[in-house]
Amino acid sequence: MSRRQGVPEARARSELWAGRGKGGHAQRERDAAIAAAAVEAARTFTSRWRDQLCAVMASQAILVGLADELVARAPAAASAITELILETRRSIAAAPDPAPGKRLLEALVNDARASLT
Repeated sequence: MSRRQGVPEARARSELWAGRGKGGHAQRERDAAIAAAAVEAARTFTSRWRDQLCAVMASQAILVGLADELVARAPAAASAITELILETRRSIAAAPDPAPGKRLLEALVNDARASLT
């Protein structure tokens, strides 16, 4: 489905969530509509996230390549670089952040094109 095709469908789901859609106004229909729109927003967000991850992985690939080159010549150095990679990966973390998700769900009530930021 193209982005253009998805907007009217997302708008209809958003209108159902807000209670303005045609047909039934049951809570479960609104819940399903907002959930579907949230999944679409997450899909868009993950494409940006993938680009960021690729940049990070490219940096790691340089270090892995160096370690690979050193395996035959200096195994201890190769192991040290591998350990640096592992230490660096273990040292990064981010706590879950519910605020953007809450903002998205609130925004989707009135704007089917709301984005996750």
